[in-house]
Amino acid sequence: MTASVFVLVVITFLLILVFLFSLAHTALKNANENKLTDKQKNSPRGEKLLRRMDEPRHAVLSLRGLKLFCQMMMAVIGIHIFRKTMLPAWLLSCICCFVGAFICTTLCKVLAERVARRRAEKLAYALFPLIEGVHYVCWPITWLSRSIARGLMHMLGLDPRTNEEEVTQEEIMALVDIGEESGIIESDEHEMLKNVFDFGDQTAADCMTHRMDVTAIALDDTTEEILETIR
Repeated sequence: MTASVFVLVVITFLLILVFLFSLAHTALKNANENKLTDKQKNSPRGEKLLRRMDEPRHAVLSLRGLKLFCQMMMAVIGIHIFRKTMLPAWLLSCICCFVGAFICTTLCKVLAERVARRRAEKLAYALFPLIEGVHYVCWPITWLSRSIARGLMHMLGLDPRTNEEEVTQEEIMALVDIGEESGIIESDEHEMLKNVFDFGDQTAADCMTHRMDVTAIALDDTTEEILETIR
């Protein structure tokens, strides 16, 4: 096997790993235990998967870390292949990183994550051995990175115990926009959801209708005066 063929095989292998890691972490995050079949839930793999779905953060962090590592390896291999060109080293590095990022984004965002969202339960069940293997192999690294992150948060005066999975309004609206673009959410449903968030930002003064002529009753008016005003 020549060197060029070997490099091509390595790059292809890394791309497959990036694709599988993207499938696994997206499926794990979006899987719904109520959509798993009874056969899947009652199997040993299904029982472990349900426990992992209750606390997916460590496994997701491991999958993301390995995906990033594979992307970096592809960029390094690209730089090594074209190192003898006339391009400056900094420009070659930028080009290789850009091409690698473009390919991985196409595989991860455009393809893998869309497929994983639509078949989250089936993929999470099928890829569970990969998820568990990555989790246990990378556990020391993820534990160390989380410990360092907690220490930095303490230094910045932030509470590391706050909910890391808190979803913002912008993230929800981004998902709603994606749902409308893909045809899952109708246009009127999209508008209704958008109005719900817009209404939450309104004050009572924004909703009031201004009136120039107002008929009022004073607190010290007599009964006859009140009745006359009503008539």
